Amino acid sequence: KESVNVENTPLDGAKTNSFELGWRTRQQNYNAQLAAYYSLSDKTYKYKKASLELNSNKKRIYGLEGQIKYYLTDAWYSRAQGHLVQSETKHNGSWDELSIYNASPSTAMAAVGYDNFDWGTELNLQHVGDLSDEAGYKLEGYELVGLNGYYTLPVGQINFGIQNLLDKQYQTIWSRKAQNAYSEQPEPSKQTAAALFDYAGVGRTFSLSYSATF
Repeated sequence: KESVNVENTPLDGAKTNSFELGWRTRQQNYNAQLAAYYSLSDKTYKYKKASLELNSNKKRIYGLEGQIKYYLTDAWYSRAQGHLVQSETKHNGSWDELSIYNASPSTAMAAVGYDNFDWGTELNLQHVGDLSDEAGYKLEGYELVGLNGYYTLPVGQINFGIQNLLDKQYQTIWSRKAQNAYSEQPEPSKQTAAALFDYAGVGRTFSLSYSATF
């Protein structure tokens, strides 16, 4: 039976050159930072049936990431952060979208909160973008709402949180990648792969903890 393992996938190393340029500022009402990066590899990994191949096509990943926090008052604030990323491989002289198995989706987050140093809370919205490639595969993104906060005690503080506040039903990015990857294997059909690798994301989850510094 065919399988993916170390013995049948001997691979050479890939050389990557990376560059990054960043900027940061802190002002009275806000602080922000921004960074741009670019990496170029001389080889590209590719999944094919029951093996992992390394070809001589160049690969580049570049993007922009940043965040900003703005103080509406002494206690109220808003903040946002984002990561735009593009992954490509060079094929026949042109740059094409990198396979979804090797690429990462862009992400973003926006939040509003209150913090008076005695207690604080924050409501946030997280977004994971769609992902597609030249082969026609596509991964659908999703949005999640979260809530967290803290309350200071005479000794230590109580921390609380609610992950996936709206109890959204979604599949993880890994689950969607696995369904596409294993549907191409000799054994499973697309329906079988979908059933085997249908991993749902974490539902509404509550957390409560206590911490103290001594």
